[in-house]
Amino acid sequence: MRRAVRRVLGAIACVAGTGCGDSGAPTPPPAVKIVFLDDLVQLNTLQSGGTPQLTALTNVLPFAASRGAIYYLAPRVVVAGDNAGRPVLTITDSGGLRRYHPESGMVDTFPLRYFDSQAFGAATNDGRLFAYTTIDNDSVHLNTFSLETGERRSVNVTGTVQAPASEQIGLATPTFSPSGDSLVFLLPNFLGMQMLVYEPRTGRYDVRLLRVQVTTFYEPLQGWPRWTARDNSVRFLARLKSNLQPTDTLAVVRIFPREPDRPNEMVYAARVPDSLSIASAKFYSFSEDGNTVVMSVATTQGKTGLFAMRAGHGTLETLLYDGRVTPRYPLLIP
Repeated sequence: MRRAVRRVLGAIACVAGTGCGDSGAPTPPPAVKIVFLDDLVQLNTLQSGGTPQLTALTNVLPFAASRGAIYYLAPRVVVAGDNAGRPVLTITDSGGLRRYHPESGMVDTFPLRYFDSQAFGAATNDGRLFAYTTIDNDSVHLNTFSLETGERRSVNVTGTVQAPASEQIGLATPTFSPSGDSLVFLLPNFLGMQMLVYEPRTGRYDVRLLRVQVTTFYEPLQGWPRWTARDNSVRFLARLKSNLQPTDTLAVVRIFPREPDRPNEMVYAARVPDSLSIASAKFYSFSEDGNTVVMSVATTQGKTGLFAMRAGHGTLETLLYDGRVTPRYPLLIP
């Protein structure tokens, strides 16, 4: 089984067009910058080849990213005090959506209160629109929020799309098209994989069945899919299967939202070494072109590190492995 998987890796090693030069030798991979939470729930930044740098942000949840910035949810902060012997509670921060610029350290605040969500969100490349899902009294809502005007729109999709898609939307992380005119949710289930396409401007949406064989070939992982401009495809990270059983190989798979009848394609892949537990791989995120994906993976001893998988390279690249730090929610900054 491993020999067959390695033959596949060799065949696609240079297909992506970014991993090999004219001589056939791998070209140096571009640097990536990510954020993650450490053991003390403090936000760190990390550039490949460097060491983690602490930020001033703590107790926040990385939620989405767009060019040069990340979006996070800040919790409401209530401070207990005393006024003439009487206890007083003071709200020092109402919480909600924030945008952090790692290069400058600046934080933008938006009039969107803190909300509970069981999935991550998405932002357009131009930083004008933000999308997320909420579940309220067994109702699933698609929400968009204008980062320019503060306008919020919400669509209740419960009972209006075919099962099991309606239940999964609230658990799925969306991705915007490069132009920001469409939003896609990938919904793997026992039927295979469905795709919900939502148009924020018109409020229209529909669910389609994709030709992705998740029961026989792919096991999608949890993370942030990416809709790339280069080939107008949505890429996600999955664990390869062989004879219905999971293998030791991770693969980036692409589907084509504008061409729902077009078969899916495996773009690039990498074998996970025996020292790492492939079952622990999760919380992946992509570069803007989709040719680099970052994820957290634990060793067989239970220590978690951050690793990159790149087009044209058949192995994982170690970004951070320090037994003293357990990085969580790694999010690549495009």
